[in-house]
Amino acid sequence: MASTSFDLERGVAGGPRWSRRRLVAAGLAVFVLAGAAVAVVDDGMYAVGDGLAGSVGPEAGSAAVSGSGGDVVTGPAGSSAPVGSDEAAASADLARPAPSGVAVAPPVVPGGEPRVVKHAEMAIEVQGPIPQAFDRVADVARGQGGFVVSSSTSSFEEGPGRADLTLRVPAERFDATRAALSEVGEVRSVQVAGDDVTAQLVDLDARLRSLRAEEEALNGLLAQAGDVGEVLAVRQQVSATRMEIEQLAAQQASLEDLAAFSTLRVALTQPGAAFAGGPEPVAGLDRSLARALEGAVAVVGGMVVVAGYAGPFLVLGLLAWAGQKVARLRRRPA
Repeated sequence: MASTSFDLERGVAGGPRWSRRRLVAAGLAVFVLAGAAVAVVDDGMYAVGDGLAGSVGPEAGSAAVSGSGGDVVTGPAGSSAPVGSDEAAASADLARPAPSGVAVAPPVVPGGEPRVVKHAEMAIEVQGPIPQAFDRVADVARGQGGFVVSSSTSSFEEGPGRADLTLRVPAERFDATRAALSEVGEVRSVQVAGDDVTAQLVDLDARLRSLRAEEEALNGLLAQAGDVGEVLAVRQQVSATRMEIEQLAAQQASLEDLAAFSTLRVALTQPGAAFAGGPEPVAGLDRSLARALEGAVAVVGGMVVVAGYAGPFLVLGLLAWAGQKVARLRRRPA
């Protein structure tokens, strides 16, 4: 019985050469499928991570605010405006969590009162013209002793308009301001949060007192320095200490300002407009194309990951193949 040999160069039993092409095509298919699998797994991991972040967020850095603090009030559509503020991020950067299992006494800020950075977002639907509602919101801010930090308006010949305002009001007028704003129109969504920065301010105050005492001692050494080398060395330490004092003092002043004046973001819309705070609606075909593009980019990214992991094995495979070719050439008769 004749034996059948397999050779990638000539196919099976001396057949056509398309067998190697099949192997290459199969390898490419496996490569693409592996990239798609990595993209799906990554997408699932990001979804889980977002869910975990949302579940631990309030415990990590937020404190309930009096009244409806921390509660989310949704409108008829069942949606809520997202909250994300530079003030919260600034206070979170200075947070130092206490070790688990250790009882920590409530910190005491110089002055005796706790410091809470309050911020809120409100989506209000108005029946009248947007400029008129805009002026009412600005009047509310001024009437409560606050001011408008930034604002933007958009109006169209046809269709509803929109206005967005960022207000800052004294912290003690925070609840009264929200109550006054609710009279401007129908409140579609409200989200209120507070970040307790008491511990950060206590820590900053202690560090500043220590650094100022150190600076005073260094100035005493500078007055007693004898030669030029000692003077330069002490001056360098004084400059470094002074710079650190100024940085910490700026952080302290920023936190005090954020706690003294609360921030409210107000979105004004007219009936028929997209829900304030949410993304603009996208047509069905455009949405499908956008999702297809995102999927393609994710698959390409997955293929890059697969290539990175498979790269060393491919190099070893190529070296083995090259060694086999060289051995065959040497075995051929002259």
